[in-house]
Amino acid sequence: MATATVNFPNHVNRGVSSEATILGPEGAGEIEYTICPIHSGLKIRLDESKTTVVVTRPFIIELTSTEEGYMASSRISNTFELGSTLYEAARNYLDFLADELLWLGRNLEQLSPPLQDNFRLLQHYLRNE
Repeated sequence: MATATVNFPNHVNRGVSSEATILGPEGAGEIEYTICPIHSGLKIRLDESKTTVVVTRPFIIELTSTEEGYMASSRISNTFELGSTLYEAARNYLDFLADELLWLGRNLEQLSPPLQDNFRLLQHYLRNE
């Protein structure tokens, strides 16, 4: 696989790592996906609820090219988010993870066992500040 480094502009990334590694088949010239490392201490601010969620353990967001932009996903949730750019997809995904943590936490008693497991997994990586 070929690797390269991309610098995300700080004013766009809203806390997303300033470097991402692009992986693609060696010599093919086509990018398979982009890895965006998310570091401990990152604060995800949700404007609507005026809440902040903090990353407590590092994790990786994988950004895959789609017909209409990019899809962001990771191993800490079985969900994905879309965006028209790499930056937008990563931001949307971080906002979604924070929102998901808060919603699952508020509704924990009514959740099915698989959703309770999803909440516990998110708690390993994120916490409400």
